[in-house]
Amino acid sequence: MVRQVNCLTFMISNLLAFDRGLMGKFGDPHQCITLHPGFQDVCLNRHVLEIAALGLKTKAGKSYRTMFLQGQRTEAEFLRSVAYRQFTRLLWEFIGRSILCL
Repeated sequence: MVRQVNCLTFMISNLLAFDRGLMGKFGDPHQCITLHPGFQDVCLNRHVLEIAALGLKTKAGKSYRTMFLQGQRTEAEFLRSVAYRQFTRLLWEFIGRSILCL
């Protein structure tokens, strides 16, 4: 998990340069996004992810939750995909429409 977060942090901070705006609100603008006060709750809390999944659908219109319950996704795939969507929502104000939600 740490490797995925580091890779994602590296990609976003280098390609989109969002960190000064978002993390600047909380002190040091060069801190890692994983230090954001809401990151743990919004992106890593299993219960929050399960509730957030209720309103999420794929581009094909399939519910994330339904795909998981029907066995089309493993629990890890389900939680990871919801966490990525939550992460994007956390950053949305700073990355805007340059990134498309899946």
